[in-house]
Amino acid sequence: MTSKFEKLEKKIIDLKLELIFREYILREAKQSGILYHFTTPSKILEIINTQKIKKGNEKYVSLTRNFQLPNEKGYFNTGEYLIRLNIDGNNLSENYKISPISDINFHDDQEEGVLKDIPLKYVKEIDILISDSRIFSKEIMEFLVNDITKRTNIKIKRIKKFQVYKI
Repeated sequence: MTSKFEKLEKKIIDLKLELIFREYILREAKQSGILYHFTTPSKILEIINTQKIKKGNEKYVSLTRNFQLPNEKGYFNTGEYLIRLNIDGNNLSENYKISPISDINFHDDQEEGVLKDIPLKYVKEIDILISDSRIFSKEIMEFLVNDITKRTNIKIKRIKKFQVYKI
């Protein structure tokens, strides 16, 4: 039979272990904030169909902290990247390793990468640039908005200009 003192001592040890475990988890989860993934109308349909952002040819999912694509030579400023997925980086970092990517072609110190496909559940909102499309008509973009809305619970915003995403 254990004494009250032994029970209390065991309870204290259990609480200390729980505290150490919680501190470890908090330190390990990287606070990434909001991350962005830019894509094209054709790729967003694939993302919605598969319910994940796939790695593609780069061997990682490209993410950035920059809320808009830089208008510099070497970036995807062809007019096709009209869709931005706003991703909860804090939540993503609890289950996926997010690493800085230094791409010789882009020189973007804000680029991050995940070496695995990212499930759509980490996407908080999708912004679709409607007004400035040089390639796709407003009707096609509206079709995309309606199709995505029917197939996901993700909030969709029609925008004229990319802005910082606010939680």
